Amino acid sequence: MDEVHHTEADGLEATWRPTHLDDKKIEIVQVHNISGGVGPDVMFAPGTDLVAARERFPALGPLWDKVRAEFWAWLSPAPHISVSIRGTGRRWD
Repeated sequence: MDEVHHTEADGLEATWRPTHLDDKKIEIVQVHNISGGVGPDVMFAPGTDLVAARERFPALGPLWDKVRAEFWAWLSPAPHISVSIRGTGRRWD
C-alpha cells in the first residue's frame, strides 16, 4: 500500500503509512514540527514501525497514540448506517 497519512498532535505532524508487507502495521516516515516551537524534525529509516518510533521517542506518546487511533479508524471504518423514519418517506445515509 502506498497510502500516506498525516496525523497532528501537540504541534507535531507524523507522516505514516500501512506497511507494504503487512497492512495491519504502521510505518512511520517522519515527524515534523508544525508549531514553529521547539520540537523534533525526524526522518525515520524505511521500515520503521510505530513500536520502534515510540521506543526511540517516548516523549511523543500523545502523537503515537493518535497515529494508532487514526490507523485503526482507517483500517476499520464505521459501518454505513441507514435510518428511515416510518411514514415520512425520509431516509438518511
